[in-house]
Amino acid sequence: MDIKEIGESGLIQRIADRYRSSHPAIISGIGDDAAAVSITAPSLLLATSDLLIEGIHFNLSSTDSYHLGWKSLAVNLSDIAAMGGTPRFFLVSLALPPHLQVEFIDDLYRGMIELATKFNTQLVGGDTNASPDKLMIAITLLGEAHPDHLLTRSGAQVGDSLYVTGTLGDAALGLHMIEKESKSKKARPPHQVILKHLAPYPRIQEGKALAAHQLASAMIDISDGLCSDLQQMLTLSGVGATIRLSRLPLSKQFREYQDHHPYDTIIDFALSGGEDYELLFTSPPAKERKLLRCAKTWGGPLSKIGVITSSKGLVVLDQDKKPYHVDVHGYDHFSSPKRTSKNYPKRPLKSSIRSKS
Repeated sequence: MDIKEIGESGLIQRIADRYRSSHPAIISGIGDDAAAVSITAPSLLLATSDLLIEGIHFNLSSTDSYHLGWKSLAVNLSDIAAMGGTPRFFLVSLALPPHLQVEFIDDLYRGMIELATKFNTQLVGGDTNASPDKLMIAITLLGEAHPDHLLTRSGAQVGDSLYVTGTLGDAALGLHMIEKESKSKKARPPHQVILKHLAPYPRIQEGKALAAHQLASAMIDISDGLCSDLQQMLTLSGVGATIRLSRLPLSKQFREYQDHHPYDTIIDFALSGGEDYELLFTSPPAKERKLLRCAKTWGGPLSKIGVITSSKGLVVLDQDKKPYHVDVHGYDHFSSPKRTSKNYPKRPLKSSIRSKS
């Protein structure tokens, strides 16, 4: 049986079913955004890892090495944020093709370190190896969380309100604009949504605040798309949800682009586009007033987009409160079409990779 027959989620579930450990020190393992292990009371160790491969997760003709380094660490930081944790240390492993220049690696690490510094997170090691032709980046991030504050994907309750930080769809729209620019072959200054795709900002502050004040019942970061990641939360919690299109938080730049393009095509960026790295969480209605007061300290938007229901599955309602069809599967590494390598621009951006010749 080929991997594509069961897809990414099926493969993860297969591994979990066969190899999940029952060791008493493991509080949360396979299936959540990060592992939570009880090492030294009272803190839990959080551990998460992401692998980025050239031609699948990024293309060096569309991102410079600084932003690539930033994003490589950001996706790991977002996992810690989704658990309500504090990032502490990270390790970087690289598989490097021989034609890369030292300056490229310098900028790659500079992007990582500048983001890490914002969260007092330290680089403590890693590994490097040669690669025949593709660059691969693997980061392992360690963090901690108080056991009473740990947030997982499985705690959503019927009647909870559904919230999301920031805005949705910007990263997917940014990728779309990069692809469009490659076809027009016209160089333009980076648009705000393009920067959201190239350099997402992990919601560590928001995640820690939600956990410390016990305002969320379940949480996940949006990496594969709003509906896809929400469906994972619903499945693990054994509940359903209804969300309203009219309540989705959209940036000014997103709305301006939406005004001149087909509605269905653009709104699906917010519903199914990945890599927003915002926090999606549930919270009891009784905590709404306290939640809104807490959100004022973040400096960014917080939006209530729906409610958790007893009926299994996800329902999306349009402006007329009629069901709106949406793909809840999102991006799958094994069965989805490649979303970066085929259509990215050939024109290298500033500081992009150059061969020695």
